[in-house]
Amino acid sequence: MPNNNGFLNEEELVYSINNQRFFNLNDNLQNFIKFLFPEIKKRGKLHAERVDDFVKPDILITYNYKKAYVSVKSGSSRTLHEENIYTFLTFLRGCGITNHTEKMLLLFIYGDGTIDGSGENRVGYQELYKKYKKHFDEANIEMNSAYSFVKRVVERAMFLGTNEDNVEANYIYYGDVFNGVIVSKYQIMKFIRSRLKKWSIFESPHAGPIVFKAAARYLNKPVLNPVRRKNIGLIWPHLKEDLEYISKNVPHFDIEVDTWENPKYKKENSSSR
Repeated sequence: MPNNNGFLNEEELVYSINNQRFFNLNDNLQNFIKFLFPEIKKRGKLHAERVDDFVKPDILITYNYKKAYVSVKSGSSRTLHEENIYTFLTFLRGCGITNHTEKMLLLFIYGDGTIDGSGENRVGYQELYKKYKKHFDEANIEMNSAYSFVKRVVERAMFLGTNEDNVEANYIYYGDVFNGVIVSKYQIMKFIRSRLKKWSIFESPHAGPIVFKAAARYLNKPVLNPVRRKNIGLIWPHLKEDLEYISKNVPHFDIEVDTWENPKYKKENSSSR
């Protein structure tokens, strides 16, 4: 379930777009919609609705049977995705990750010197990096040597989620009704591919711009939520700034979106977001 501020922002976007004609929208929303549907007419009528809480797109916008699935970001939160470390490792194994990197990620998430969270002394990232620097560096080289690997991690974090049968987001919108930036998946992937070495400055485990973190390591306190203790979070540290750069500098080419009902979008879908 999204946080309340994010939920309200999505509701306001839907309310401001749904059943409105293009010329009635404010300047920001006209730019937003024109990006999604360049062919829209002045009196073109739009439909908007929220999508399930368990898939990556937050809102679905339709014009003349053409659909755009949009993931909405706002505020200061940098977390794109969170899931159980073991389901994430299963996914990474399918991407070709080695046992060495898998073990390193477990040491990183638990932070207690074990790969199962059974240790008593949990430490922060800086102490972990000092102790396991060689292993962290080797894992980062492995996870960033191939664009195909980074692409799959980014898709999971931003566009698709944990279930490959889920409906996929076509676009990322960062903002609200009055101000925002819209970019396509195509632009983001082109940006990442052209700058793959840029993120080598990150010491934390990462795949391209997506940095891994422990969802809840509980330093110097009791474990309040054992489920989150086993979760990994995926963040993009400078998401807003990078999206603004992408929107201005990476060409946008129309993304083909469904013209009828997207068969992957099912209200009963309950896969993890």
